[in-house]
Amino acid sequence: MTQTLTPAVMNLAVPASAPTQQSPSVQINYQSALFEHNAAGILIVDQNRMIYDVNSSLCRMLMFRAEDLLGQSAALIHFSQETYDRFQGKFLEALQSAHSVQTEYQFRRQDGSTLWAKILGARITLSDGAPGVLWSMVDTSDLHDAQEKLRYQALHDALTGLPNRRSMDLAINQMMAQAARDGHALALMLMDLDNFKPVNDTWGHEVGDEVLICIAERLKSVLRRSDFVARMGGDEFVLLVNQVHDVRELESIFGKIETAISAPITLSNGQTVRVGLSAGVALFPQHNSDNPDILLRLADQALYASKEYKQQRTRFWAMHGSPVNVQLNTAQKALGAEGLVVCYQPIVEVKTGQTRAVEALARLQNSDGRLLMPEQFLPQLNTQDLFELTRQVLAQALTDLSRLDRLGIEIEVSINLHPRVIVDAYIPALQAQIARSPIAPTRITFEILEGGSFDEQQHALAHLIALRQQGVQLALDDVGSAYSSLQRMRDLPVNKIKLDQTFVRNLARQPNDINFVRSIQKLAFSTGLILIVEGVETDELLDVLSVMRVPLIQGFAVGEPMPLDELIVFLSSAERRLNTHEPTTLLGVYAALFSHHELVHKVIRRNPHLVNTAALCTSDACPIHHALINMKITDLDHPIHRAHHALHQAFYQALGDQAEMHPIDEARIALEQAILTELALG
Repeated sequence: MTQTLTPAVMNLAVPASAPTQQSPSVQINYQSALFEHNAAGILIVDQNRMIYDVNSSLCRMLMFRAEDLLGQSAALIHFSQETYDRFQGKFLEALQSAHSVQTEYQFRRQDGSTLWAKILGARITLSDGAPGVLWSMVDTSDLHDAQEKLRYQALHDALTGLPNRRSMDLAINQMMAQAARDGHALALMLMDLDNFKPVNDTWGHEVGDEVLICIAERLKSVLRRSDFVARMGGDEFVLLVNQVHDVRELESIFGKIETAISAPITLSNGQTVRVGLSAGVALFPQHNSDNPDILLRLADQALYASKEYKQQRTRFWAMHGSPVNVQLNTAQKALGAEGLVVCYQPIVEVKTGQTRAVEALARLQNSDGRLLMPEQFLPQLNTQDLFELTRQVLAQALTDLSRLDRLGIEIEVSINLHPRVIVDAYIPALQAQIARSPIAPTRITFEILEGGSFDEQQHALAHLIALRQQGVQLALDDVGSAYSSLQRMRDLPVNKIKLDQTFVRNLARQPNDINFVRSIQKLAFSTGLILIVEGVETDELLDVLSVMRVPLIQGFAVGEPMPLDELIVFLSSAERRLNTHEPTTLLGVYAALFSHHELVHKVIRRNPHLVNTAALCTSDACPIHHALINMKITDLDHPIHRAHHALHQAFYQALGDQAEMHPIDEARIALEQAILTELALG
């Protein structure tokens, strides 16, 4: 507990005038007892700072015996001549002042440990008449240690022991001021770890913490004494490299950092992991900012650029204001060497068989003439490359549409737009490109990959709205390939959706997926969106989607991707009349079953008087019956014919008693199962 210091012990060395009711000897004994048994430590020094007297409390505090202190210089209880000399000012103030002096100071115990004490000093007269100073001390070591612990915690990261963001803010201001005085540069490096998330995901956060602690120790071991490192949070660190004279000096330091960080890390579970790093660097004062927050932001921008070029960069760090040192890969070389080849795949309207639009599909031709397909070159491209690819495809498509217009062929074009390109730096440029073209913006559709992620959702939304206001159409591509489909359809200003082709390509093996296609079709209709189904690769799939009356389809069954000259021939030929009446395949029958009999079911419930009972009581007049006959399933005793006839009987019976509707469902399921069995056999 902190003791309250009072002047009650200030004149203990010289007896005061005894009160009339007490003898002088009693007064002296009283003062002596108060001196010796006071809870506060008492130290009396003469004007030369020689120890004149001490009490037992002081001896306990300092762990000295009284005889080891008396007659010695007060320097004995100081850590060094420097700390002794520094206390001289307080001593003189107490010696020469009429009032007491209070302060807190550190003293050396006999075992070399530190005693922190709150002290109160005042001038007294010693027994020989010479002046001295009496110091009364209260041990505040525990309080001081607790305060120091709190100060440390406020300025250091609890996991790694490195300075934290608050500490970094203090350090950078001091180091920038020093750099300005000394005329040298200060480098701020913002870095984070590559491949750290897989460590967390695979081994858990405890192992991730092990890695962070190891990285912190390695960073401290390779930095100079004048440098500074802090953990900003997560796997992000800041390094302040002092007294930088040229970039070669930085390269040497950063090389040591890379070597240390990339070395294998052996975990407590015996496993070994490796992590890499990416970093951005900003220099003071070279980058014209005396604001630490701006300097940090510039380093963050350089870090983003370094990570953007992670696959091609030649070093892990990038300098703000300088291009990232990269080694171009095959795809980047082809893109930069005018190696783009654009092919067009028709998008056909089912109702008319007319080609209403084409999708512009990119190919890259490398130096040996080989064409790279998207699945080969897209993983090699960074965001800037993706923008450049989009820009080139858009330019070629606008040129080719103008050529088609001159031939009297007016169609629309769809172009893929990666979500990472929907940022401030790129979308205005694409808008300007469209504005300069004679092609109406309404004839251009940007297809946004459904599974891609936006860098900044709100900014991306603003850019998409601006495109729609310009007249450009937007389609959400690959709907159904990710969990966020419905949310994206709701949140983004799209007017078209494209069903992920995996749902269509697998219909022959998974006919029940027709229900999913029908659900998306209904959803698109109810929300006013145009549905395009791609992946229509076979005549069987074409039959299914024609029977379902899907608005627009795309795939090899209606047209392969082709160069412009072949597209012109394709568009100039007779239009293909698609079947939208009777199915021509058994899978088409299965698809037709849903729509035909769903309609009959509704009419029986709501408007039974509209039903032609003579046609309903037998399956002979049903379009499905005729389709089966045309498919050479002529045996009326065939399980499909029998099940089909049973369904019509159930419909007919429901006309007389609408309470008996469940036999319809049973008969429909039986017919579906008969068709599925035949499909499995076929």
